[in-house]
Amino acid sequence: MGRNQATSNWDAVLKAGAVFCNWPKRAPQEKQVECIGFPAYREGSAPAGIILYRLDGEKFPAIENGPGDRKAHLVRGSQDGWVASGALDTAKTVIKVEGVPDLLAIAPYVPEGYAVVTNTHGAKSAAKNCPLDSFYEKRVIIIGDADESGVSGANALAQEIVPYALEVNVIIPDGEIAESGGKDVRDIMNENLRAGYSLQDTVNRILEKAEQQETFQPVEYEPAWKPSDKSSEVVNDAPEWKPFPTEKLPEEAAKLVREAASSLRCDESLIAIPVLAALAGAIGRSRCLVAKSDWVAYPILWLALVADSGSLKTPAMKIALAPLRKVSRESIRLGEQLLSEYNQKLEEYEKKVRISKKSKKDNDFALLPEKPEKPSLSRQIVSDTTIEALIPILRDNPRGVLLDRDELSSWLGSFDRYASGKGTDASNWISMYSAEPFTVDRKKDNQIIHIPAAAVSVIGGIQPGILRQHLSGSNSQNGLSARLMMVSPPKSVKRWSDSEVSSDTTSEYAELIRRLLSLKMQESLDGYEPIFFELSPEAKSAYEKYYNEHNTLAILESGELSSAFSKIEELPLRLSVILHCSHSAGTTTVSNDVMSAAISLTEWFRNEAIRVRALISKKVDDDKLEKLANWIAAKGKPISARDVQNGCRWLKTIDETEADLEKLVKDGLGRWEVKKPGPKGGKPKRLFCPTKQSDST
Repeated sequence: MGRNQATSNWDAVLKAGAVFCNWPKRAPQEKQVECIGFPAYREGSAPAGIILYRLDGEKFPAIENGPGDRKAHLVRGSQDGWVASGALDTAKTVIKVEGVPDLLAIAPYVPEGYAVVTNTHGAKSAAKNCPLDSFYEKRVIIIGDADESGVSGANALAQEIVPYALEVNVIIPDGEIAESGGKDVRDIMNENLRAGYSLQDTVNRILEKAEQQETFQPVEYEPAWKPSDKSSEVVNDAPEWKPFPTEKLPEEAAKLVREAASSLRCDESLIAIPVLAALAGAIGRSRCLVAKSDWVAYPILWLALVADSGSLKTPAMKIALAPLRKVSRESIRLGEQLLSEYNQKLEEYEKKVRISKKSKKDNDFALLPEKPEKPSLSRQIVSDTTIEALIPILRDNPRGVLLDRDELSSWLGSFDRYASGKGTDASNWISMYSAEPFTVDRKKDNQIIHIPAAAVSVIGGIQPGILRQHLSGSNSQNGLSARLMMVSPPKSVKRWSDSEVSSDTTSEYAELIRRLLSLKMQESLDGYEPIFFELSPEAKSAYEKYYNEHNTLAILESGELSSAFSKIEELPLRLSVILHCSHSAGTTTVSNDVMSAAISLTEWFRNEAIRVRALISKKVDDDKLEKLANWIAAKGKPISARDVQNGCRWLKTIDETEADLEKLVKDGLGRWEVKKPGPKGGKPKRLFCPTKQSDST
């Protein structure tokens, strides 16, 4: 390798954020190997995973609980994400390759304005498990390996990206498609190098090939099983989508929602949900509503946009949260300045203390200035979900903060890790939903920190598949998912729009956020308390009517939806605080008009709670039946229910197996036959006979 090539590859390594380490971390030093790790990202600045490669180029040894014999090793707990070389956010063109070695090989030779990415969990995982927002409105070139998994993985990813990218091209190396271990980018570059072409020439030819190739066209895939009208009548209890009642929002917010939805060509709810989160975050714990002497409701909302990656969640949140994010950035800059001044004063104070200790004069200590007090740092938005990071922020901000995450998967996933009872994060977060106190014992510095009232609203997006996993995990038992208002806006085809959000609308909405942020709290012996609102007699009567009707419906529900209904019960009170502060924060009595609007919004959220959970439940059942039908179709012959259960490990009992086979019969994908005993006698066998075989048979 020449000096220039080595330098270029090293630049690519640095741009990919590589770190050096020894592995395994807990092994004796003599058994550790030197590795280079590449961080993979899903959102924000924290890596979602790290993939390791040995510096000596050897494979990882097969050790107990280790990775086995393989070239790369994923650090335990790693999620699939993107390793990138180049500025992915600002890139006009993104090249997706298979594996970090291919990324490092091609990245040094791509033009300015290009970024190269790969995922850590293999070709087939990218389409299913990686966020796709990074490809939004970009040209995408997918280079797959010339083997079966490479081709199918490249096409599956292209299929997912097409609705959101400007253009997608798929390139597979020429030649035979192998079952595995097919030709990749590095093979092409090495072959051409031996033929006399430079590495730069090869990359240029790859990009030219992409230019000349027709753009990828999505194809309709027909699985062995798909829901029939008959099955959907049985399984799908989801209510119809209802348009979001934008007119119930404050006027400044409603104007923003309509204009932003027109500009992005998306449903209004995609803007309205983060707008409500911004209003809730701006008010925080500064105001609350006393429903009864022992019932106080705070304007704290946990909201989730349930949509596939690339569904405009990020642009929608950017518009809705822009004013609050701006104030938060200003607060962070001011905080950095205050901390710098404090550290300087503290250093000067400690220097004088050291001089006084050395002095023999008795009155030197008396002449010392007061020790500087560490400043309280104002915050409006946080992105770190750990309790350890939130403690000092909540202590300095009694009105609370907004958790702002593009993806909520890591937040929900953190509670699954505590399902075995090793932590109290879930219970602490539940306290933050109701502005309750909690105390944390910090072992590392032997401190006990008490937060009198912790308030955190939440906004973010989550993909349906990931949400299904969390709803079936510990979060459905610990009450977290019941508090999360889930919204799944209808999909819309991307179309160009010349409309924009007007500067007047943006200014008016920003002024509303600033007005809410300026609401003062009242001082008390415990620090700061909110200003208390009360309901007018008419508003109380309206809420009583809603309360009784809602709980009449709630008694018919069970499981996770029943838990969600118990939290929706209080939603009109929380929303009425937000609406009242936006309209007339100077008074402390919530009017009937405000309560009526809050109830309308709540009824919309209740419809979504039922609809989203029904859709997710149906998708789980559909996926399970499709998996079963494809497995049977691949066999291509009659099979007993017992043999199906033995082959399909996800079917736990024979009753469950026979019930799912019966669903396939109703969908016309099979029939039951009885096989008579042979010459030797025995019992007759009941066999499932598939009516559709896989293409491979």
